[in-house]
Amino acid sequence: MSELNIINNCSPTLAGLKTGNIFNYAIQDGEDVYSSVAAFNTELKPEGLRMEVLRVKEGIALIYLFRTSALSQDLSSHTTKKFLEENDYPMDSLSSCLEKLKQRINESNEFPHEIGLFIGYPMEDVKGFIEKGAKGSKYCGAWRVYGDVEAAKKKFAIYKKCRDIYRSIYEKNNNFGKLIISK
Repeated sequence: MSELNIINNCSPTLAGLKTGNIFNYAIQDGEDVYSSVAAFNTELKPEGLRMEVLRVKEGIALIYLFRTSALSQDLSSHTTKKFLEENDYPMDSLSSCLEKLKQRINESNEFPHEIGLFIGYPMEDVKGFIEKGAKGSKYCGAWRVYGDVEAAKKKFAIYKKCRDIYRSIYEKNNNFGKLIISK
């Protein structure tokens, strides 16, 4: 897995602007994606970030990069906690909650829509997608918006600008570690 792949998919999380990002990664012949993730975690964990393999299927790994403190805070909100408990998530620890997410991803043909809560999407948009489906959204950018379109558009623009800046800096300096903002 390349540093540029992570930058292209996770810049807002590396910059501390977003709780997390998920992305698909095509595993190269002979590559051990779990070893690659472990190597990245050596550099990421001291900065408050963690990378997890959520699923491997047909040579594609679903990778999740997140800020542990931001995720803990997001999941501890009363409405998020209640929503996840209603969907059978154990809320006793971050690890058990993540294990349940992995289980739901691996056991279903349909993507668990509550994953949006793990990457910083607004509860209103997560619930909106679950209740109304794709056709009921008001706007579509980095995610489908069912609530505040203008606020979402601002975030989308910030995330895009962040990715562009990070990509440009990396191409000039080739220093992944300097792009990680500690929080």
